[in-house]
Amino acid sequence: MSLHFGFSVKDVNQWCADVSANGCFRAKLQFQIEIMKKQFIYILAFAAVFSFTPNLSQAKPPIKAPMSLTDEVAAKALVDRLEEIKAMDRSELSSVEKKALRQETKSIKKELKAMGGGVYVSAGAVIIILLLLILLF
Repeated sequence: MSLHFGFSVKDVNQWCADVSANGCFRAKLQFQIEIMKKQFIYILAFAAVFSFTPNLSQAKPPIKAPMSLTDEVAAKALVDRLEEIKAMDRSELSSVEKKALRQETKSIKKELKAMGGGVYVSAGAVIIILLLLILLF
């Protein structure tokens, strides 16, 4: 596949006709060099346009500070309480007590979720990681 950018064989032949017989090869060579220069400039422009991507993630999640020692102790106590609830024999409890345990479990899970930070990965990062995995493997 070749790109001519508006030049045809007739243009080259006309140009060669204008040049003396001895200089025709040199004129064709100069003409091809001019075409290659234009192709190189177009390729560089194409690469420059698509090499810079805009910042797609405008809203960034807040950075949470690492958990302190007291937070870790509190989280451990909450996890222990959840394990106690799971280990209970709930068949002997009344419906009101079961409802209270469910509410307590939900509130403990909410507190644990609020305490522990998660790993945030932006959509752009996921796409880049997937592309790298596809290209490398």
